[in-house]
Amino acid sequence: MLNKWDRNGRSEESVLRDPDKPSGNSKWFGTEKRPDWAPIQKTWGAQIRVLLSMKGLPCGTEDVRQYQMKKYGLAKGESCLMELLPLPNPGLDQWIYSGLTKDPRFSSRDAFIDHALNTRISRFIELVLQHQPSAVIGVCYDLGKLLEPHLDDVIRIQASKGKCPGKAILGNIGQTVVAITYHPNKPMSAPNAWYEELGQLVATRSDSLQSKPLPLQLPLPLAV
Repeated sequence: MLNKWDRNGRSEESVLRDPDKPSGNSKWFGTEKRPDWAPIQKTWGAQIRVLLSMKGLPCGTEDVRQYQMKKYGLAKGESCLMELLPLPNPGLDQWIYSGLTKDPRFSSRDAFIDHALNTRISRFIELVLQHQPSAVIGVCYDLGKLLEPHLDDVIRIQASKGKCPGKAILGNIGQTVVAITYHPNKPMSAPNAWYEELGQLVATRSDSLQSKPLPLQLPLPLAV
């Protein structure tokens, strides 16, 4: 993946999929044998459910599946996928890069986070201020909490029902709502209902922000 990115000019943008060029991710968007069905990818499914709920659209399992297959990850779609940290890795219990380089910045996950995080957060904020999306939905609660010092009007919310309720941090960057919530792998009572509830809360907050005059916002400089 890194070699492909290098060959393509190290672009800041990469498209999740190109409908005219099937990739290794094609199983998530339907295959030649089953063009109308694909498994729902957990992280995308949670984000899509929040998005559909924000728009007041049905967000059942099949609604999420069809959105993932037909509308998610397109170069000119209505959503943009961003990673707070850029390197692909098999899981939290592994770190493959210590075996690929002797660079101390990649010797461990913690070392890499210390090296990359401030620059990534600065660029993330710059892009949000530049494009002013109505909302940003993150589904990595523990790492996402590192964004909290950069948000305005922060509140903590949780699902209204269940012994293991879903939780989220809600704040603003300019007129953009930022919601950082539990990943779908986190044990939760009724996770689908929680993501739907979160979408409604984000929509309400977004409507409130959009009704206010836009303050002067200048992009933050990139960290070095």
